[in-house]
Amino acid sequence: MDRQSLVDAVLDVIRESVAPGTRIAEDSGSMALLDLGVDSMRLISIIVALESRIGLDFDKVVGMNPPRTVNDLLELAAKGCEDGSIATGGLL
Repeated sequence: MDRQSLVDAVLDVIRESVAPGTRIAEDSGSMALLDLGVDSMRLISIIVALESRIGLDFDKVVGMNPPRTVNDLLELAAKGCEDGSIATGGLL
């Protein structure tokens, strides 16, 4: 999976998980997940969705700090991606 595909997939999962009409743009990297209405239970459902959508290996990210921003979630997805080939660092 290339970097843009990862970003697109993660943003799609977030959009599907938040209230309808919530705007999440390509430049939303620093936006707090809590500001989007993503609480701990919703975060778990996002991670589960990412497991099936992008092949996120939960075992690779289980010890990481919980993501607080959209970029944090992208970093978590990149580090836990099956092929591990996504470069991290400021995805958005």
